[in-house]
Amino acid sequence: LIVALEVGGERLYTAKYQKPVWPKGPSGITIGIGWDLGYADAETVLLEWAKHPYVLDLVKLAGIKGKQAQELVGSVQYITTPYALAYSVFEMYSLPKYYNMTRRAFGKDFEFLPDNAKGALVSLVFNRGSSMAGDSRKEMREIRDKCIPLKSSECIAGELLAMVRVWKNSDIEKAMAARRQREAEHA
Repeated sequence: LIVALEVGGERLYTAKYQKPVWPKGPSGITIGIGWDLGYADAETVLLEWAKHPYVLDLVKLAGIKGKQAQELVGSVQYITTPYALAYSVFEMYSLPKYYNMTRRAFGKDFEFLPDNAKGALVSLVFNRGSSMAGDSRKEMREIRDKCIPLKSSECIAGELLAMVRVWKNSDIEKAMAARRQREAEHA
């Protein structure tokens, strides 16, 4: 689900995402399957991308976000990350990290959910992070406090769909609505 939502699969990845991109806003330069260099430190880049032929160039992009990342992304288009390498890093590092973040965010009963519901929530945390603070995280708290104790996939799906309110009238509303819809279908 995450691979489909982030890069659309191998064919689309190869056509559109194997070179660094800047997703806009506070993002850093992103490589692989949603791997944002702006939110990483040099040590993590060296560890997780050790097999990348341009790992030392990637290290120089660690921690750079927003306008500075936008200005730099054009200068690093020589860097190519093949799908096999991107998927390997996703599987070995990203997925376990986000699974653990999701488990911590949603509590001990998360483990008792059906696999599809767990996958939908890992996708959510991969996209939004694990914070539960503030009005924009109201539906995430409902999932944690109401849906998960009930072990209700329908409840989780409903809250995922309700979450679209966060992006109402924004330039990413349509994309976020589509992503939450896909997650809700999997919940």
